[in-house]
Amino acid sequence: MTIRGLINTPMQRKSTEIRGADIPLTLQPIQRKGDPREVAQLITWLLSDASTFITGTVQTIDGGWMA
Repeated sequence: MTIRGLINTPMQRKSTEIRGADIPLTLQPIQRKGDPREVAQLITWLLSDASTFITGTVQTIDGGWMA
């Protein structure tokens, strides 16, 4: 199983509760879970006039996995 870019959400916390163990943060390149506000900031930027020249791309928010 590949788990990348964990975002600290209620669903992710419930998944951890069901599994009985959290994914070690040492497996995450930046050593922490993402905050939902970080995802929201990208969405806000994409919806703003600042991103009008962005077309047809995939924006990855994964805590450094693709870096």
